[in-house]
Amino acid sequence: MDKNQTVSGLSMAERREKGLLWIDTGENLNQQVYARGLCQEFNQTRPEETEKRKEIWKKLFASCGEDIWIEPPLTLAMGNTVSIGDGTYINSNLTLVDDYKITIGKNVLIAPNVTIGDHSIIGAGSVVTKDIPPNVIAFGHPAEVHREITEEDEIFYDHGKRISEHIVLDIHG
Repeated sequence: MDKNQTVSGLSMAERREKGLLWIDTGENLNQQVYARGLCQEFNQTRPEETEKRKEIWKKLFASCGEDIWIEPPLTLAMGNTVSIGDGTYINSNLTLVDDYKITIGKNVLIAPNVTIGDHSIIGAGSVVTKDIPPNVIAFGHPAEVHREITEEDEIFYDHGKRISEHIVLDIHG
């Protein structure tokens, strides 16, 4: 059996996405080594090396908008779980607990020394001035936690509209 798979046949990434227990195996450790190497490379860039920084961001993040700026140092685990919207400014010492998806909306300002928990969503136009815990939706100026992300978010959207049954089945098998 492949060391990245369990008796259920799911990879650790698949288990993590389904909210099941998972451990850091080869697939995760390899990504973490890669991401931390890119963070180290980014953190050592000079301020005038803007093109080099942009190239690192493209390799590091799942998606990266236009006209963003990130001040070093940056710390994260996976990188490929993070999406950053257009016009976002991230000040120094950002730590992302990114074992799962983190989405940072458009035109967001993140103050220095802020930690954003895994699977959290930061709304567009937010100003993040303090730590954001995992599994929440936060937005505003300054950003505040408005609610936790729940299992209902996988079934309903936009104040109770049901997600099509076949879409839910496609996501969860």
